Amino acid sequence: MRKRLTLLPVLCLAVVCIFACGRQAKPPLTEEIVQASPEETGQETEPSKEEEAAPETEPSKEEEAASETEPAKEETEPEKETEPEEEPAEESLTEEETGEDETDGEFLADQTRSKKKKDPVYRSVLTGLKVDSEEEMNKRPIAVMYPIDRQAQPQYGLDRVDVMYEFMEEGDMSRQMGLITDWEDLDRIGNIRSTRDYYIKVSLEFDPVYVHYGGPIYTVSDWTTREEVDNINGVDGIMGPSFGAFFRIPEGSLSEHTAYTSGSRIKSAFEQGGYSFTRRPEYDSGRHFKFMGLNAGVNTLEQYKRVCKATEIDFSGSFPVDRPYLWYNEEDGLYYREIYGAPQKDAVTGEQLTFTNILVLKVWADPRDGLRLMFNTFEAGGGYYITQGRMIRIYWDKKDEHTPYKYTDDYGNEVRFNNGRTLICIIRRNPDEYHDTFTVNGDTYGDGYLMDNYLQDKYAADEKAEEERKAQEEAEKKAAEWYRVWRRSQGR
Repeated sequence: MRKRLTLLPVLCLAVVCIFACGRQAKPPLTEEIVQASPEETGQETEPSKEEEAAPETEPSKEEEAASETEPAKEETEPEKETEPEEEPAEESLTEEETGEDETDGEFLADQTRSKKKKDPVYRSVLTGLKVDSEEEMNKRPIAVMYPIDRQAQPQYGLDRVDVMYEFMEEGDMSRQMGLITDWEDLDRIGNIRSTRDYYIKVSLEFDPVYVHYGGPIYTVSDWTTREEVDNINGVDGIMGPSFGAFFRIPEGSLSEHTAYTSGSRIKSAFEQGGYSFTRRPEYDSGRHFKFMGLNAGVNTLEQYKRVCKATEIDFSGSFPVDRPYLWYNEEDGLYYREIYGAPQKDAVTGEQLTFTNILVLKVWADPRDGLRLMFNTFEAGGGYYITQGRMIRIYWDKKDEHTPYKYTDDYGNEVRFNNGRTLICIIRRNPDEYHDTFTVNGDTYGDGYLMDNYLQDKYAADEKAEEERKAQEEAEKKAAEWYRVWRRSQGR
């Protein structure tokens, strides 16, 4: 008994020691890995909270810029976009900025946005297509007045036209205005005819040098003599100087359709008049159409519910003399233009005039002096956008002569244009005086009431058919489900 009492303190002390040793367990394996040296693990160690709070080195500017341009996916909305403020197009894009993310059509030039610097990419502000240099991108266009008369065909310089307008002039005759950026090496441009004030008005958003052969003094001179307007006028006088830029073929002729100019003569006129060879940012924002990104594919218009097939467009109801007609080629995605029942071609290259985009704008037009017209181009109205064999309804808005036209769809979103040439047909919309119409794949569209009501009825019919189709599918699904349940109840 005494021996047992003597061993009791020893046993208690042993138990205490064992318990104390059990409390000092080894740290878990994960902690050992985190605390191991890089040589032991082959991995970089993560910084402690204190190190994260006070980093020893600042991130590079390239990393900061990259982080700013890579927002989390959940923060972006696929349908609505927040557009940046409009910037001049003088600045360039990096290669990475021309893909899916570069769909706002604006030519921003923050080259620090990409992690890896690449050569800049420059795009035409008139076509959205890639050009070779910043100088070419900033080059100032000329606006040339082309007659549409049959005896004036074929014409020179048409293969260089980036944007073309067609308006009614007087009577049943229309006229074209072509914006050309690549003009310096052309040996002959024209023939060239007189202008009207509304052509000058719509051209000013592009800040061109206006090339024309006179016009009605009482309406044109007020525009050609404005301080910001640079023009080359074939008849000299109050509408502006000619600078010796024009010549006649045949030489000495004074008849219509014989006046021409050339790239070298226009260049000399620029120099004599002190005209800028580059676009002036105070008059040209560099953003006229909301183009697709270079690597973003094409806008097929398939995303729109209200869309019409448009592979054959006949404008004879709007321009009855030359009767323009365009047909769509699926192989190259272009519309080929014909007038007087034959292809409209460039006189030198023989190339038929083609366009990627076609705009039809309804504009209120008033008769003036019993003969000529006055188009109210500074307001808002409706119209149509045609591309890739399809057509949608659009709306246009223009505040003043230097503000670009803005084109929106039925949902108020700005329309995305495909990269390439654009034809803009201005048709009269006031139903009391004029009833301009055009035909698309056999359907006729016309002045304000006819066009809108017809298309609205067409949309309503399409939507009703779609609703009936969906209701039929739903009914078939319910019937199939009922039949499945019934078979199960019958043990089949």
